[in-house]
Amino acid sequence: MATEYDLKKSLPNKMVNENNTITDLAGNPVTNAVIEYENKQALPNKWLNPDGTYSTLAEILSGMIDTDLFIVVEELPASGNVNKIYLLTDGDTLKEYHWTGTKWDPIGMVEFDISKYSTTEQMNTAIAAALNQAKAYADALFANVKQQVYYWSGNKTAEDVELWNKIYQASKVTDIIVISISNNAIFKIPKGANLKTSTISSIFKADITTGNTFDNVHYTYRTVSFSVNSDDIIVGIYTGGDTLSNINVLGTGKNYSTPYEPQYPGSPATKKYVDDSIATNITNVLGGSYWWQEQII
Repeated sequence: MATEYDLKKSLPNKMVNENNTITDLAGNPVTNAVIEYENKQALPNKWLNPDGTYSTLAEILSGMIDTDLFIVVEELPASGNVNKIYLLTDGDTLKEYHWTGTKWDPIGMVEFDISKYSTTEQMNTAIAAALNQAKAYADALFANVKQQVYYWSGNKTAEDVELWNKIYQASKVTDIIVISISNNAIFKIPKGANLKTSTISSIFKADITTGNTFDNVHYTYRTVSFSVNSDDIIVGIYTGGDTLSNINVLGTGKNYSTPYEPQYPGSPATKKYVDDSIATNITNVLGGSYWWQEQII
């Protein structure tokens, strides 16, 4: 036999909201609804209160649920809520009490030692100290990474002396390249170079000058040397002037009027030199004459 409950019609778990969306009573979107559900009318999310105001279902439910279990008080009230635990401040600790309905019952000590907790100021100080410690660690870590390329202004001020001391110390463990910005000079300092006695030269310019006899490649060298004290510290920088060095070369497609004599086995020679040599050998050895004319086919 059916009970009275079974004979009642069920209310649909279907609610229309103020923005005209359809959800279930918990506010979840409706999915995979059967035809019987779709044919039901939605309940309005609008509930009349005894004072004539309206509330949503969520507002009514939230008023039914008390999520605060603990209440911190400076002193115990005359009575309390049996569903609450009251925390009474006592110096740096909190004592735990429960209202039985007729009296206060101390149910234990909650060992919250407030003195062990940091204030906002103390926390900020601790964070700043940690950041400084991390920076110091990173600085020390990267200080061990030896730079291989340094840029030098080309001057000889105290700052430049300090830079060269860093370069000098780094060169004891690795090769160093120093680029002088003022004159585009490039210095290479090999690992373990003795700057006490060495003068470092650099190639910073190369150009070709055309001549009638032969062409010249000009390499200009700039030098830098140092004064190093007994503590192995650079105390002075000295730069030398430019020193020009020439290398003779032969250009292709050029008619040299003067024969260029090869300087070593495999060295190039001008056509004029070859022609004169053959002509001389033929005249001296064969007693004849040498004549050459370019044949155009």
